[in-house]
Amino acid sequence: MVREFKEHFPSREKTDISLARFTSEKSGVTSIPLTYLKTLILPVNLIIASPGGMVVPYEAGYALLALMEKDWVNEKATVAAIIDKFNTLQNADGSWYQQYYPWGAFTRYEDRKVDSGAALLAWSMADYDARNATITYKTAFRKAVDFLYSLRWELASYYEGPTLRYKCVLKNQVINGVKEEVAFAADVAEAILALIRGLQTYGDPLTTDPGGYDVKTFTRELVEGLDTYMWVAANDWYQTEYPLGAQSESSPGVYITFEQLISYTQALCAWALKQWDNTYGTPGAHDANSKKALDRTIANNMGRWGGFLYHGTWNYTDPEEEYPHYAALMRIAMNKLDPTRYSKWIARTLDFMRKASLSDGQVADRVLPDGLAYVNPEARGPLALTVASCILAGA
Repeated sequence: MVREFKEHFPSREKTDISLARFTSEKSGVTSIPLTYLKTLILPVNLIIASPGGMVVPYEAGYALLALMEKDWVNEKATVAAIIDKFNTLQNADGSWYQQYYPWGAFTRYEDRKVDSGAALLAWSMADYDARNATITYKTAFRKAVDFLYSLRWELASYYEGPTLRYKCVLKNQVINGVKEEVAFAADVAEAILALIRGLQTYGDPLTTDPGGYDVKTFTRELVEGLDTYMWVAANDWYQTEYPLGAQSESSPGVYITFEQLISYTQALCAWALKQWDNTYGTPGAHDANSKKALDRTIANNMGRWGGFLYHGTWNYTDPEEEYPHYAALMRIAMNKLDPTRYSKWIARTLDFMRKASLSDGQVADRVLPDGLAYVNPEARGPLALTVASCILAGA
């Protein structure tokens, strides 16, 4: 239907100004509590992705990191119990299935193993041991990294003196035993962050189990893979996947295509590369490219309320919702990279996440341009991932 000239856009709340919650709460919180996130921890010590949802290792990993970051002293026992339960579900190859039913024998939803789920649970184990000054989960961590190494995708090699080096990414997933030959920059970045945390916790040298592969060398290979195959200098962004438009190995005729300039991809790549530079790489080596990526994300993807859109809007039909989850990751990346340069947006994202929250710790998954904050339409309540990342970002 054509809108008449000067006809008002629809508004869901009078004045079209504040984030509308349709509850009695009309002001943002000063700090997001753990209350809601902890309701997603089942009596069996597994975390569901949302009310009535599945057990997803990826989301659970972020939730565990948030619990530790927010209140280590009071939540460490809970975290340990959850990690212990997930370790009973770890496969012989070090992986976890992408999703599990949250009852009975906790059977897998399907025969699908993904890189990011293993990376996030490994990260949470290393983070627990680092905070607790223990090596309780070192064996499980090494097994998880051995699975990640099995997804290692050598794309180039070169000699550094007498040493043969590789540039690698990760094959994203294994479906019914078949590895998909597509890599996602965000997943590679999360794996880098997990591997670095393991090196910091368990020391270098550190090897995978049972393969015996060197973890620091593996991490360096992934960093160089991001540099070479994901950074697009002509566009000032880290591309979403490699290769672009790949055909699925498990579903012939299906081509894997995604939007570019995705906010969380730019944030995670910038965060991971900065973490590498500050620990085992060369300080500042990736700053120039990462700043270009964050700058472009701010220029193209920033929303009205201080959040970030999923990706750059190329067509008038592209969605314009702002996501607290993406705002959280952008805030972390900006703080890591240059808190002075990005001070305005660091402050805005914090304000946005808190305005999108309720006093019990629920965080709306999306916010429309007119200010309506709402839950993911496919969930009964806010996603654990959204809440966890906002808490990790300091909201």
